[in-house]
Amino acid sequence: MSSTVSIILIGNLEGRRCKEFLAAVRMRQNIDLHTLSFAAILSSSTCETVIETLFGQLRSDQVLIKIESPGENFAIERSLVARGATETMRLTPTEALCLQEDFGRIRFLKEWYVGFCKMLSDLGDQIYQQACNYNLTVHYVNTPDTIATLFDKPEVQTRLANNNLPVPKTIAGIAAAQDYGDIKSILLDEKSCKVFIKPAYGSSASGVMALQLKADGSAAQAHTSIELVEERGQAKLYNSLKIHRYRETQIARILDLLIHETIYAEQWLPKAQTEGLSFDIRLLSIAGRPTHGILRCSSSPMTNLHLGNHRKDLSTLPDYQHILSQCHPLLQRVSEVFPGTSNIGFDILLSKRSRQPYILELNAFGDLLTNHRFNNKSTQENLLDSALAELTYA
Repeated sequence: MSSTVSIILIGNLEGRRCKEFLAAVRMRQNIDLHTLSFAAILSSSTCETVIETLFGQLRSDQVLIKIESPGENFAIERSLVARGATETMRLTPTEALCLQEDFGRIRFLKEWYVGFCKMLSDLGDQIYQQACNYNLTVHYVNTPDTIATLFDKPEVQTRLANNNLPVPKTIAGIAAAQDYGDIKSILLDEKSCKVFIKPAYGSSASGVMALQLKADGSAAQAHTSIELVEERGQAKLYNSLKIHRYRETQIARILDLLIHETIYAEQWLPKAQTEGLSFDIRLLSIAGRPTHGILRCSSSPMTNLHLGNHRKDLSTLPDYQHILSQCHPLLQRVSEVFPGTSNIGFDILLSKRSRQPYILELNAFGDLLTNHRFNNKSTQENLLDSALAELTYA
């Protein structure tokens, strides 16, 4: 084998995420580049055959693997749902494979997650086996098992809390609730009248609701990007690009559906503000170090940028250096809690009064910050710098 480094990118190769990473790799020399699509993995009778063929083509004994997000591809989504359907029993694999695209619809999140975990587990097992067969050293940007864990949002928050990292309080008992009435009773008993309700396995604000109850339980209102659609007597939930405001009857209808996807609730903490807008921070950690940082600013409780909110550079805050000094040790500690990661997108809230940082979420695929530069390099260029340096000194 030569002294080059072999890089394998696994993902939806037609997507923007893969294209940005491939562009960064092709700027380098002495890279033995290979790609593998999720479509090839999921359409193969065995993952073993695909990985064995791929590893037989590698020209280096040092291998870097980046697994990308499976999103933005309905055929892949459907295949993952079919894989997960065997465990949840809400539909058969055959029924899952017959699903038609219904753009933006929130459905079968649990099946998708189970199927995604199965695929990641198969990938990890076969990569390990072939690395042993060919006597190769494999390095991951993020390992398959850690990616699976980071998609389980309640599990992540529990691990962070158990390691004394600052997170919003999770409301106990919500996962066992059977309907909105149960959720409301639990929240009132816990005196938690302002919460975020989230799917356990969602991303990009999909299915997220900011819920507020009156202390006596007499009224409720919610802000959410969920759109409730009534069609021929059937209620359906869709992701929307705008924020909707709902009252209690509609809230109950939404949560009675969403609860089947597994949900959790966490304390709604007031966010710090800049120029009259609330904000949180997307901060990219590479090897435990803060790199790219942006503000996501909004007049609503939801700050995700695809909802029409405003993006600013973190450096526009007068105290941004102090903020980074507070966040850096958190990033390092998280990399110890999740040792299979070298690239995590942190969603960080600064409390309104003290500006203390809280970790809202960790994102295994949080590096899609197009046109943002740190040290005059893109996220993918900085990620490659770090990963290749690690290979050099491994």
